[in-house]
Amino acid sequence: RMEKRRVCFSVSVTYNTTVEKLEKIPTIIKDIIVSKSDTIFERCHLKTLADSSINFETVYYVRSSDYNKYMDIHHYVNIEICKKFAEEKIEFAYPSRNIYLKDKPF
Repeated sequence: RMEKRRVCFSVSVTYNTTVEKLEKIPTIIKDIIVSKSDTIFERCHLKTLADSSINFETVYYVRSSDYNKYMDIHHYVNIEICKKFAEEKIEFAYPSRNIYLKDKPF
């Protein structure tokens, strides 16, 4: 019987995020997760430098098998990440592509 639920999720930020803010992100996310009872924080790391984003992966556990409890906690975590990123002026990334045009016609 399941005693706890493992939660693995990603957060993507833009490439114009400063190194100082990139270094803060794992602590921001950890602080949010540990502030909620019935959670066990495992890790948060910068995982990939993708085509249009810098991606962080986080893993934590909810000390319950109850799906509704898991969703309530994860909802809280997501909302708090949105609030804290807004305060810190950290921008979420979305798929994008830069196109560079030549100065002269072809």
